[in-house]
Amino acid sequence: RANRLERYAPGILASIAENKLLPLIEPHLDTILDRLDDIEPLMPFVLNHLKVLAPHTGAILDHFDALLLYADEDGKHLRELLPYLPLFAPHFDVLGPHLVLLRPHLPRLLPHLRTIAPFAPRFAPFLSVSANA
Repeated sequence: RANRLERYAPGILASIAENKLLPLIEPHLDTILDRLDDIEPLMPFVLNHLKVLAPHTGAILDHFDALLLYADEDGKHLRELLPYLPLFAPHFDVLGPHLVLLRPHLPRLLPHLRTIAPFAPRFAPFLSVSANA
């Protein structure tokens, strides 16, 4: 299955092997291949940040459609949000409904994210907070 991925993203297997990430990615290869049309435009970002993304592959794929909203403006927001991935990804299941609601407010939230991020899971039951951020 991994060889099929190499056809679409040359060099990805070498990067995965070099960083010993196959055990983190392999369980999700079928989903990755199914969503490859959506993932392919992001492949340069994925390859450049594979070590940070790989541990959260399952959570990212589970919420991929909502997370795609953050993949605009030449990856600007992706780069700004990447340091917060280890904090947010384990909570994507409860924070998932907030992702779409928060996107329009992202430029105003980013300067405050360092302060807000540790408390984000506490906001999970309150969608109106995100809708009116």
